[in-house]
Amino acid sequence: MLWLILGLMLGSLVSIAVGPAALDPPCSPLGPDNFSFFGFLMGIAVLLGLEGLKKLTQKREHREQAAFMDQDGHTEAL
Repeated sequence: MLWLILGLMLGSLVSIAVGPAALDPPCSPLGPDNFSFFGFLMGIAVLLGLEGLKKLTQKREHREQAAFMDQDGHTEAL
């Protein structure tokens, strides 16, 4: 299973790098000269923001669940 996941990841990276050559007006494949470092950093920022949002909503749900359990008179966790 590990090899399948690694193979899929490698195939995705190859398609990202060579994909522009398959467009109707062919573009150059991804390389150091046309790589956008700003775009790369923005992608990382988006992923970190989404992860932070997920953790924030999980904390909020946990607090609401704890408040509901306290209001109901139960002290047991689900």
